Parts: sequence; C-alpha cells; structure tokens
Amino acid sequence: YYWIAASLLLVICSILLIKSINRPHEKLFNAYYKPYPGEVIERGHSQKLISKVLQDYIKGDYEAVVFELSSRSNLSDSLYFYLANSYLNLGKYSKAKSSFKQIGKGSTYHISSQWYIALIYLHENQLDSCEIVLKKYSDTPSVYQHKMRSLLTDLNQH
Repeated sequence: YYWIAASLLLVICSILLIKSINRPHEKLFNAYYKPYPGEVIERGHSQKLISKVLQDYIKGDYEAVVFELSSRSNLSDSLYFYLANSYLNLGKYSKAKSSFKQIGKGSTYHISSQWYIALIYLHENQLDSCEIVLKKYSDTPSVYQHKMRSLLTDLNQH
C-alpha cells in the first residue's frame, strides 16, 4: 500500500509542477496584482452612498460594494473604479474589465484602470492585449508607470 500511495503522490506532484511551469502568466499576475487601497472619492453622489461603499471596500466586503453599485446607472468614474476593483477582488474578471472600461479617458482613474485591465489580460493569458495596454500607457507619468515598464520587461523575458 505504501508504494501505491507514494506513486500516487509522485504523479500528483508532477502534474502540479507541469501546470505551474506552463502558466508563467499566473505567476506574473500574482507578483504584480495588489488590491487597490481605499481612499477618499469625489463628491457628486449622496455622501451616504460614497461613505458606505468606501467603508465596505476598505473592510474587504467586496460583495457589499457590488450589491450596492451594480444595479445603479450613471456612476461616477470613482464609483465605477471601486465596483471594478471589487469584481476583480472577487475573481469576476470579465465584469471587472467591463466596469474598468466605463472609466473615461479624462478621469483621474483612467491610468489606474488601464493598469488593472492589463493585469486582467495577463490573468486571462491574453498576453498580446496586455502588452498593447502596457505599451500605450507605460510612458504616461503615473503611480503605475514603473510597474507597467517592469511588467513589460518581464513579459518580454517569457
């Protein structure tokens, strides 16, 4: 029985090793992805809504943020940003990407949203799309500029 168990364990470990070797994009995603920290967002919607969304987000209650915002229309860019990040933190990548894409080019959240869209492409192994986004925005001064350049370099090494 010990030989059977040892053989089975060896097979399982081999399969897991092969899977991890064939998925370098997941390692890169895990290395670069950090949940967006909560911060003060602009006024415009009711202060009660903004306060609740921000509190839920900071607590990590992403389901509550999605529940509060997903059925609303005409969200501000900041609320779309928190909705998208909540989807992302819940592993709902398609919904996150679509919410990030609602953020306008003139928004203070635009470059940040592009960073997270690039990471979603990376997670989905759409490396060409990831590179396109990174190349487009890696020369734009932002808090993500260094990370974008670094990820581009890492992608080109794989």
